[in-house]
Amino acid sequence: MDNPAFLTNQLRLDLGVRSNSKRVDDIKLPKWAHSPTEFLEKNREALESNYVSENIHLWIDLIFGINQCSFEARNVFHPVTYQGRINLDQLSDPV
Repeated sequence: MDNPAFLTNQLRLDLGVRSNSKRVDDIKLPKWAHSPTEFLEKNREALESNYVSENIHLWIDLIFGINQCSFEARNVFHPVTYQGRINLDQLSDPV
């Protein structure tokens, strides 16, 4: 995608309110990105790099494969991230 419009709320849609009472609006860019266009360019450059090509299988195993619940693989994703790991109907904490 070459169009960074999805990163800004150009139509000023009501996207709701965060838990800190601030309105949801344009995406907050990291300090290294001076514009939505630069953000997309740098991310595309990273995703198309040799490093990602050589290591993406490790991420796939971590998210979708054998390392989903592996402490040894340094998987720090919360168990609720994975479908079927936690019965959401049994949670009593609304947060």
